[in-house]
Amino acid sequence: MVPSAEMENSQRPERNLTKIILLLTLVALLAPAGVMLYSFGTFWFQVQVYALSWMMAADPYGLHWMIDPFALFMMLPMTFLRIVFVVMVIRAYQGKTTRKRATIAGVASELQMPLIYYGVILLMFMITSYYPGGSFMTVIPIPLLLLLGLIIMRVRPPPGEPTRWRDDDRQGYWWEEDQIPEDSERESTDETWLQD
Repeated sequence: MVPSAEMENSQRPERNLTKIILLLTLVALLAPAGVMLYSFGTFWFQVQVYALSWMMAADPYGLHWMIDPFALFMMLPMTFLRIVFVVMVIRAYQGKTTRKRATIAGVASELQMPLIYYGVILLMFMITSYYPGGSFMTVIPIPLLLLLGLIIMRVRPPPGEPTRWRDDDRQGYWWEEDQIPEDSERESTDETWLQD
């Protein structure tokens, strides 16, 4: 019975990682990523909730739900960093990156859509000196994926930090290790080389 208990304990981290991957992937694909607020003049206002695989819009004409395979290709350039965040969390649990880098990827994934939108509006204004048609639009991210990833990494921390470039057991820095020998030491080594 002891070998089966050891085998079960060795497979436990793999099962936990599989659950984390599945949960984060489902949240990245299905959970809302943000809210867009549109206003065209004073008569029409629309609230649009978007995710990687679906969109929902509410306007004066009703509630519109859209699950379209082509919407995935439309939203992927604006939300692909959400998938990068999931990959970075997986890499953190495999010991290939740090929690800090995974967190930075998560923050970037939440800010991707607003930065793209405001960058396009700013570029349009700079080129044409015209804000589009008296309309107003704002993008507000919903950081569900980031919060879930941070909670998971806080409750079940990754096993260890990746190895650094500089070995931990070495003392000092590279510029302190290779000291130029004194003139007397240099002369003695030069003379022994000449004698051989």
